[in-house]
Amino acid sequence: MKHSYTLMPIKIFILYIYRKVFTFLKKIEYRDRNIYIPLGSNVDKMSIFEGGNKIGNKTFFKGKLGYGSYIGSNSNISASVGKYCSIADDVKVISGIHPTSKFVSTSPVFYSLQKSTSIKYVTEQKFSEYRKVNDSFDIIIGNDVCISTGVRIIGGLIIGNGAIIGTNAVITRDVEPYSIVGGIPAKVINKRFTDVQIKFLEELKWWDMGEEWLINNVDLFSDIEKLISHHSKLPE
Repeated sequence: MKHSYTLMPIKIFILYIYRKVFTFLKKIEYRDRNIYIPLGSNVDKMSIFEGGNKIGNKTFFKGKLGYGSYIGSNSNISASVGKYCSIADDVKVISGIHPTSKFVSTSPVFYSLQKSTSIKYVTEQKFSEYRKVNDSFDIIIGNDVCISTGVRIIGGLIIGNGAIIGTNAVITRDVEPYSIVGGIPAKVINKRFTDVQIKFLEELKWWDMGEEWLINNVDLFSDIEKLISHHSKLPE
């Protein structure tokens, strides 16, 4: 037993070195696509970056990060993130859950085969402990989403395009496109635009237009009505 305890710090050290080397090699690989990953971050080897991305220090990321999106420091995110998203510091996705009703106890010893504790009383898994959207991602974040500092998002949820999430909010249900939400638990505070304007943006999908189109039309992005007016004048 003493031998196994001695080996444990060595295994942890080797894993630490592996992650640092992996991150360093990824930095070299991503340099041409303007992707910045600091050595202090931890990125899953299967993660996908579309380009123009930045990961903050001491952030763990697993999933897909769309073009032009960034994540701040001290965050822990397993997600499919769309394009042009702004995710601040200390944002965390919480996929692990405990039963809150029907089950007599919240302790995993009564329903789990996972090694959360050193004991277990069951011989089969009786409760699904992790909430995910699918087998690949804990949550899905749309395009042009702004998530403020300190936000917590429960696994299995979808954040719609254009949504804004206020500081320290706890997201316990799906967020509709272009909603502004905040609080614990988060509630809708307002909508960014009218229903007509939201419909226009959802159909336009400007985030898929490409950089050349966006650069040529960047002045229209200061006023939603200017963008709508300009687009309506274009030939079908």
